[in-house]
Amino acid sequence: MNMDHHFLELEEQGFTIFPGHLDRDLTARARTAMDALMPPVGSVETKRHDLRPPFEGPVWPELFAKPETVELASRVLHAENLRLRDQAIIRTDPQPGVEPRIGWHFDYPFRPEDYKAEPRRYFTQFMECLSAVPSRGAALRVIPGSHKPMLHALAKATSDEELTALR
Repeated sequence: MNMDHHFLELEEQGFTIFPGHLDRDLTARARTAMDALMPPVGSVETKRHDLRPPFEGPVWPELFAKPETVELASRVLHAENLRLRDQAIIRTDPQPGVEPRIGWHFDYPFRPEDYKAEPRRYFTQFMECLSAVPSRGAALRVIPGSHKPMLHALAKATSDEELTALR
C-alpha cells in the first residue's frame, strides 16, 4: 500500500490516521486483555485508567512491536535504529451526558534542529484505538497544524527557562 499521502499529511498537519492498521482480531484480543487489567467499565468513580508496564499476556508484544508499526516509526523518524521509549494502556470510560473536559498540553518538547536532523532526534507516538469512538467522544483531541506554531516558539527560545515555560 502506498502511504506517501499519510506522511505528507503528517508533516503538514502533525498527525495522520492509518485506517485498518489493526485488524479486528488483534483489536478484539487487545481490548479483552486491556479490560482484564482494569475494573469493569462503570464500576468505579474513576473514568480514566492508565496502566504502565509490565503488562502480562501474549497480545502486548504483538501489538507494541507490530512490524508495520516499526516500519512506520522508521519512516517518520528517518531512522533504522529504533528504541521503544514508553508504553501505556489508557481507557477512558463513557460518561453519558457529560461534555468532555477540555484541557490542553502538547507532546512536542523538541527544538526545530531536532526535527530537521537526520535521523530525527525526537520520539513519535502511535495510538491504537481499541473500540469505536463516537464523534467528540475520544480521550484525545488533535488540533491540525498545531505543531508548527510550537516549532516557531521553540526556535525563539534561548534559555532552559524559556523552553520549560513552553512545556
